[in-house]
Amino acid sequence: MTLTSSSLDDWGRRLTRASEDIAREFPGESPDRQPVHTVYGGAHLFSAGTAARLGELALDFADRWVGDPKALAEIVGIDGELAERVHQ
Repeated sequence: MTLTSSSLDDWGRRLTRASEDIAREFPGESPDRQPVHTVYGGAHLFSAGTAARLGELALDFADRWVGDPKALAEIVGIDGELAERVHQ
């Protein structure tokens, strides 16, 4: 099967409309400041408990290095009020 210019244009229009619909329905924040979590590894490294274990490790890290809202604000560069809410 070969994709023609006409076909690609059609799909491009469809995808644009879908993206616009999603943006209208879920405006959200700017993508300039979004958290990103990526875990690299082969499928053989993951099990049913992997997500829970990664969560435990993240909480241990936070307890050790981000003990209070002030530390969070300094490390991440957010204002104190937001740090209070996020730290909880």
